[in-house]
Amino acid sequence: MIKKLYDLSGKTTVTLTEENGRIYYEATNNRVVKFGKGLIGMTVGKTFDAPEDYSVGNFVASVTAEKTEHRKFTVFGRKENREENSVLYDIKIRHGERGFLLQIKIFENAVAFRYIFEKNCGQYVFGEQTEFVLPPQSKVYATFGCRNPNCNTKLNGQPSLCYESTYAEYDPSEKFRATEYVAEKDCLKNEDYFNYVLFPMTVKYADGTFGYLSEADVYDYAGSSLYPFGNYRFGLNTAASDGRFITFETENEVKTPWRILAFGKDLNEIYNNGIAEALMQ
Repeated sequence: MIKKLYDLSGKTTVTLTEENGRIYYEATNNRVVKFGKGLIGMTVGKTFDAPEDYSVGNFVASVTAEKTEHRKFTVFGRKENREENSVLYDIKIRHGERGFLLQIKIFENAVAFRYIFEKNCGQYVFGEQTEFVLPPQSKVYATFGCRNPNCNTKLNGQPSLCYESTYAEYDPSEKFRATEYVAEKDCLKNEDYFNYVLFPMTVKYADGTFGYLSEADVYDYAGSSLYPFGNYRFGLNTAASDGRFITFETENEVKTPWRILAFGKDLNEIYNNGIAEALMQ
């Protein structure tokens, strides 16, 4: 099964494919791949010791679309009026007798998606199998966060990460290693923490254009960071710890933040696209 989803202009496309009970997505702009074939799915459960893997045994049951044209919204802090033109796709995924909703919102210069699980699937989140795949020869500008004990405090028993930290260029084809300058500033001297890349992460494509990965509308859900696997692939963590993902319970249905995959011709274009604000209003 292959399903193609488009923005209003037809320039940005998300392709969904089903292979052996797994669902993958790919995002292109003007027929150029911006984010490659990545897995869709999560692990959710009704109790703390009953995880169920919703990344396998899936198929697309239905797809509906809702257009938004010329909707005015404000960029926070700048009081600038912007205009949203997008298409929201509600994709019902069946998984045995249950399932979940995959929402994909496609703009001309970005793609955002999130998962929504009803309470009958559970309120415990064990992990996300979501993948983000960059095209070959991409570079990224990323930070592991500042973990100086003089400025950080404990947050829910985990070391908090300060966003006022050094960004550096890294090669996503390989396992990340802190640059000499970043390592010098790292007070904890723990290599494990270099597996945690904070949002947002900027991407520089081989053709000189730019993109980024980020999230928006984080409510009743743990803030996330990226896990660099190498080979241009990234997964998701919750807080920085010794494991990849910390299980947590939501108060209501499981609704993830929007995962944003944006792109543009230069840094100014991606910085000022207003996508995060559009998703929150």
